[in-house]
Amino acid sequence: MGHRDGAEHVGLVDLLSRSTTKRHQRPDIAYRPVAGLSPSAVMVAWPETSRSAAVAAFVQAAHDVATHHPDYMTTLA
Repeated sequence: MGHRDGAEHVGLVDLLSRSTTKRHQRPDIAYRPVAGLSPSAVMVAWPETSRSAAVAAFVQAAHDVATHHPDYMTTLA
């Protein structure tokens, strides 16, 4: 971790979906596209033994949107 002009610069790289970077912008994070990657998919996964009502409600809501509003599931350009 280097210091320049009294500011600490921390290098961190993460790969995010385009939809995430478009919908959840933060002014303190720089987003850069990466060329040459194959398309990705965002999925919902949970433990098979989960009995959480909140998880069940989220999964049901995600399923309902995917089923009844397939146009919401398109890639953001």
